[in-house]
Amino acid sequence: MGWGGIHRVMRYAITLFLLTISAFAQSGPACRVTFSVVRKDSVGVLLTGFRQETRDWFQKKMAKKYSDVCYSEGETDIVLFFSASPAVFHGVRTYSQSQTTESPVQGTVTAAT
Repeated sequence: MGWGGIHRVMRYAITLFLLTISAFAQSGPACRVTFSVVRKDSVGVLLTGFRQETRDWFQKKMAKKYSDVCYSEGETDIVLFFSASPAVFHGVRTYSQSQTTESPVQGTVTAAT
């Protein structure tokens, strides 16, 4: 899964998370639950927070709709962890070898009974 794919998965996971939290949140003050994001890239580096593109998407699409659930880069109630690993198929390698040797052979052939 490439980085475009992992960001799509992150968006779906965050949407599901917000729907679940909002269903259980009581009405009242804003930011009843805060969350942050940690992601591990394909080479194992841990990164905190959203990429700018994802942060903009979250603010535009989700923050207004789910005002009781807030993204924060500081101390939070919940940490969402995402990990990306490359899906690589290196193919199949076929080895074939043939050898022909011509050399005279002498002998007697007898049938076994």
